[in-house]
Amino acid sequence: MEAAPLPNLVALFLGVWVIYLFDRILDVSRAPAPELLTRRHRWAEDHLRVMASIGFIALGLLIATILPHLEKATVLAGMVPGLATLLYYLIFRFLKNLPCLWRLPYKEMTIAICFALGISISVTAEPAGGYHLCLMGGLVLLFSGNCLLIARDESELDHRNDPAAHFAGAHEGCQTRWPEAMLTLAFLSSLPLMILGGFPLTSSCLFICSGLTLLLARSETGDGPAFIQAKADGILMIPLLLALSRVVIFR
Repeated sequence: MEAAPLPNLVALFLGVWVIYLFDRILDVSRAPAPELLTRRHRWAEDHLRVMASIGFIALGLLIATILPHLEKATVLAGMVPGLATLLYYLIFRFLKNLPCLWRLPYKEMTIAICFALGISISVTAEPAGGYHLCLMGGLVLLFSGNCLLIARDESELDHRNDPAAHFAGAHEGCQTRWPEAMLTLAFLSSLPLMILGGFPLTSSCLFICSGLTLLLARSETGDGPAFIQAKADGILMIPLLLALSRVVIFR
């Protein structure tokens, strides 16, 4: 079974929410006009104080109550995704119109690597082995597919506000089927982990989330508001529900 102590999972949950909330606040603060915002960004603009308050509460809980209970190896390992996230902000948030060599989705893959590093450390802080590397690869593919699917749906907004996004229109000839390709590879990578018994809970979540997100990508029509972001990110809440159910059942 995965070595995932409760403090690791709580730290991961709070850390992700802190980053997510302040990233959304930053998005809204840089938007040129309300009419150019998506529905989710307009909601964030109307509830900035609520989001900021929740963000500071999560940050306070993380620093005051969770970090002291984490093992030293976990804290040191957690510095890696922390530095990767900082690098992401410095490059993609504050340096626009970057050259796009080989037309690869650099921004979305960088986000995916940050998330995958955090999850892999919450599972185990031990040195990477074969199972661990396969899990990392699958998670990077899953999150890349998720980000690219949302970016494809919001390409018009990104064209005005976020030129570094892959589908923002700044990169001619970009491959529009990147989401399906990434998600298919993520789905396939979960199979050997499930069959061979490596990280059973996490590999099962990878199997479910990549499969459902792939179905969402293939069902996308582009006709009217499809709430792709809400559906895609909602699918990624399934692992949390499974983890909580496991904690309750096996207490």
